[in-house]
Amino acid sequence: MLASFCKNMFKQDVGPDAVACGYNICHAGSRVFVQEGIYDEFEKLVEKAKAWIVGDPFDPKVQQGPQVDKKQFEKILSYIEHGKKDGATLLTGGKRVGNKGYYLEPTIFSNVKEDMLIVQDEIFGPVISLMKFKLGTLECTPLGVEYEFSNMAQLYFPKIGLLISTRSY
Repeated sequence: MLASFCKNMFKQDVGPDAVACGYNICHAGSRVFVQEGIYDEFEKLVEKAKAWIVGDPFDPKVQQGPQVDKKQFEKILSYIEHGKKDGATLLTGGKRVGNKGYYLEPTIFSNVKEDMLIVQDEIFGPVISLMKFKLGTLECTPLGVEYEFSNMAQLYFPKIGLLISTRSY
């Protein structure tokens, strides 16, 4: 079984439109590293997340269905609380949608550090952590080899699009 995880890294001149939101597939960009020069632009993902349609997965207009069960739903909510307590900035989401089922708002954190629980553990839910890095430094390890659940990583470059994609099982 493939884990629902991907660590993405974006360099200068690549906008937030390059981020694909997918949560129940093997490529779900939950950890997003963004070069410092375009980091503020990526915070614009908030508007996209707010417009994301959550609901019945059989409705063709819906972009995100429910979590699989109450246990997973509560686990994701606990990770969101950890993110807030650990000092990450909650840009949007983090709450239940409606009062029936296990629906969660798409959630985006900024000011996230690699030692935070929301980065170290795999959430398996609609949560993205935006992390800033400086090009030409060792501040970012984009292939995710230091995380238990890292099985995929991608690097995006200006005007080229996806350049490098790796996967491990």
